[in-house]
Amino acid sequence: MIFVFGIAPQGLTPFEFQLAGKTVGETFRVEPGEERWSDVFGHLWQFLPAPMQIEEGGYFEVEVLDIQESDQREIIRAMADTARCEDNCCGH
Repeated sequence: MIFVFGIAPQGLTPFEFQLAGKTVGETFRVEPGEERWSDVFGHLWQFLPAPMQIEEGGYFEVEVLDIQESDQREIIRAMADTARCEDNCCGH
């Protein structure tokens, strides 16, 4: 999954909070707790493989493969796409 970190209008998603501060090569487990998966990932849900069928009690093992600086154009484009979706993840 490739995305621009921290651009959602509502702030960081729960997934991004877990990802914050991680370095290349680090791994961590993402579990929803009492939240729905779409709430954990927020606007990033659209970047996960479709259709996502996650069993109750399931989890993701995440490995950070790369971290890159985004240029201004990428950030503006990603913010515009996110803003178009408003409160739902419409697939932009």
